[in-house]
Amino acid sequence: MGCPLVSLNDDVVIIVFSFLSIPEIMVVRSTCRRMKYISRLRIIWMNALFRDVLSDNFPFPDRPLATIPTDELEYLSCRAYNLSRRWINDDLQPRIVHNVDVSSGTAISLVRFIHRRDCGEEWLVTISRGIWSVLTLWRIIDHGLRKACEWSPKSALFDGFTLNTDASSDAVMAVLLVQDSRQQVNLLTIECVGNAGYNAALRPIFTIQTSFQPVALCGDLLALSDEICVTNIINWRTGESAILRHDPDDGVLQQHDHAIQVLFIRKSVLVVRARSLHLFTMPFLSRDTVTVVQPCAKHSFGWVDGVAVTYPHQQPNIISVFVRGESDDPWSTDVYILDLYHLAADPDENAFSPYIFPPVRIAQVHSIRGPLRCSEIHMGLCGTAVWIQPPERAVAGLLWDNDGDGRALQNNIPSLRSHECLMAQAFPGPLMSTKDRKTIGNACLHGRCLWTNDTSSAWTSFDYHEEGGRIALGSSSGHVCILKV
Repeated sequence: MGCPLVSLNDDVVIIVFSFLSIPEIMVVRSTCRRMKYISRLRIIWMNALFRDVLSDNFPFPDRPLATIPTDELEYLSCRAYNLSRRWINDDLQPRIVHNVDVSSGTAISLVRFIHRRDCGEEWLVTISRGIWSVLTLWRIIDHGLRKACEWSPKSALFDGFTLNTDASSDAVMAVLLVQDSRQQVNLLTIECVGNAGYNAALRPIFTIQTSFQPVALCGDLLALSDEICVTNIINWRTGESAILRHDPDDGVLQQHDHAIQVLFIRKSVLVVRARSLHLFTMPFLSRDTVTVVQPCAKHSFGWVDGVAVTYPHQQPNIISVFVRGESDDPWSTDVYILDLYHLAADPDENAFSPYIFPPVRIAQVHSIRGPLRCSEIHMGLCGTAVWIQPPERAVAGLLWDNDGDGRALQNNIPSLRSHECLMAQAFPGPLMSTKDRKTIGNACLHGRCLWTNDTSSAWTSFDYHEEGGRIALGSSSGHVCILKV
């Protein structure tokens, strides 16, 4: 018996397709040439995208849909749907897609995905440090990584780095460069070379003399922070600026409190440091007079090893703060908790603070305490978080210190059978698994081990691309491993 759809005209078939899920569309496509042709029409995938992906707030590239070719629209829709179903069904199946030696034995100090609208989305940047620092741009291709270019000023070390969150800006990244006792921040742009865009060049387009580290780059806004209490907000294109300053809680002016993240949101600026969280109203930027702004709200989680701050797509009035706390108690157990907090927007538009402090803890996840080369935490806009869990410590009592002061030291030597693990957890949001939805609020989550590091080298940096389901892991041996979940 033939397919009943064959007897229908094209307009009716298109309407029928609008009621089919993405997997069902792929099944009908395989029935005959006519269905294959119709299933490739743009209207089919626009309908499928809105129905199966965007309506559920699943991760999808933040790009104008009109600029996405039909073939790519189909690919991105299928990728978003399949990835989201794997998260929800707790059926993640990570696999290595690339494992490349990128720095010939020199440890990778930083690895980041770059998503550009002008040169495509498949870029990776790495920083390694030998005699001096080397920043390398890679094109991610089907069979590995292809080097596009290097940027390594002679005798220079890189002491800070951030990427632009605006994928259309010509300022792609900011780098703090230390060279010959001089410190300056360079904004670099990517110039694609050749028709295919496989090769590129990195060129400085803006330079500012400063010792402050670049912490955030959002379009034309650059956030530079010191190690104590000051953050400068600069419009690098116009030269306008303002200063955000808070007073140290303990009154000690030289209290070390390095900046980890700066977030521009809802007419405010959130400055996240190692031991403090400060919210400022968005300052007025000026070239003539420098405005100094004090925080309108603050909070402290104590010392933190890592923190990721984002604003969920499905909850535009919420800021998510995922915290890995730091403990200096050598006698504490290996049981360890990572916490997710929410900052809710104040519904009163005239309130002194745009967000309600203190943050409210909404979820916890188990982890293991121990030493790490990489304490980074990454969290996506749809509530999925990824972090590295240290190996379990050996149960071997205490070691005696040989430096002569007679102190007994706790044994932090990893067990021979233990390895550091790449962990993941979907928190409340569109990708949270059905099982975790039943336990959230009543019990601590346990996370999921995505990958185990069974090599002799430690992970030193990693990055997470939520909408693409990819993770890049840099190691002390100079290798970069890209996983796809």
